[in-house]
This record gives sequence, structure tokens and C-alpha cells, in this order.
Amino acid sequence: MFIKCPNCNKKFDVDQNLIPDSGRLVQCGSCQHTWVYKKLLAPEIEDIPILKEKKTIEKINNKNIDIKTDTNDNTSVSKEKKYEIVKKETKKSEKSFNYFKFFLVILITFIAIIVVLDTFKVYISVIFPKINDMLNNLYNSLIDIFLFFKDLVN
Repeated sequence: MFIKCPNCNKKFDVDQNLIPDSGRLVQCGSCQHTWVYKKLLAPEIEDIPILKEKKTIEKINNKNIDIKTDTNDNTSVSKEKKYEIVKKETKKSEKSFNYFKFFLVILITFIAIIVVLDTFKVYISVIFPKINDMLNNLYNSLIDIFLFFKDLVN
């Protein structure tokens, strides 16, 4: 069942067995407002006629749910609104590995490592004396790869 905070109008999905018929003191997890909530006598889902008006769409537990209200209910004893929960059909997206994003992450990581090595090459040369030669060879290799792809395009 859904409980709506009278202070901030946030809706919460609560197990109906946790609230007795006499009511219960509840607290909003969003604004910390406390109030006594009493169960509303609502018919079962099978007794609810076809609903025509959408009220709100809200995400609950990472699932899209429509909450619809019945505006043309002539059979109801009380004038309380009745709600029906309808799960929205969502496309099941298969999790596929995106190679382009993976390539971009690897490329950005590689560039970041080169920038860090180049920035601190004076300090790193104390530990690795040949770091300047290695970076120069790397730069020349990158220039050769660039020229290779440039020749392929032309």
C-alpha cells in the first residue's frame, strides 16, 4: 500500500501488514514529519472498474509504476479515491559490452599516464634514469602512428 506524507507529499510503499486497523504512528523518511496513519478500506484490485485517468507516474524501487485513479466509479460506497498499481512495460535491454566506450576509457587513461610521466619526468628520472629516452621513443612512435593513419586516409 502507498502512504503519502501530509507535509511534503512524498509517497512510500509500505507493507499493509505493518499497519493495524486502529492506525499507527509513522514518520516520513524525507522530511521527518510524524503522523498517525489509519488504513483506508479499499476494495481488492479485482473489484476496481476500468480506470480512465492517469494520476501520477513515480519510480519505486527502480521500477516504473503508474498510479491511476477512477473518476467514474458509481458503485463505491465512500467517496475515497481508489488506486490501482499498473506496472509499465519497459523494453528489456540486454547488457551489451560497448567497445567504443571501453576504447575511449583506455585511450584517456593512456594519455593521462603519459601526461603525468611527462610532468614529473625530472623527479621520476631519479628512480628510472632512462625515462627521458623512453618518453622520446614513445613520442616518436606516436608521431609515426599518426603519419601512418594520415597516409591511409590520403
